[in-house]
Amino acid sequence: MELRNAPKNKKNRKILFFLLLGAVILVVISINLFNTWQKNQQINQEINGLTQEIENLEKSNLEAKRLIEYFNSDAYIEEKARIDLGLQKAGEKVVVVPNTTSNAKNSEKSTEKPKDYSNPQKWWQYFFK
Repeated sequence: MELRNAPKNKKNRKILFFLLLGAVILVVISINLFNTWQKNQQINQEINGLTQEIENLEKSNLEAKRLIEYFNSDAYIEEKARIDLGLQKAGEKVVVVPNTTSNAKNSEKSTEKPKDYSNPQKWWQYFFK
């Protein structure tokens, strides 16, 4: 009887060996697939972040181009000439409006009579009064 069971045991051992080998191969493949999936997810997140950054940079680039166009426009150049250099067009009259504030110190200074002070006295008043 032992001779008859011997081939079955060998056959069962071979089947068990191949099943275990198949299970090990399946586990190794599953681990590799999981690692690949995880790396793919990280890459997709990085792509999304870079895409968002590209959109933000394109917006700021467009805004910078608009500013450059404005700074090169005749309207900006004219505005700067009027404000910074005090220039005016031919036939224009410039009106200077005094700065009036409700501050008590400013109202006191505006009521004082202008006096002839020496230059050091003027500087002293400018910085310390």
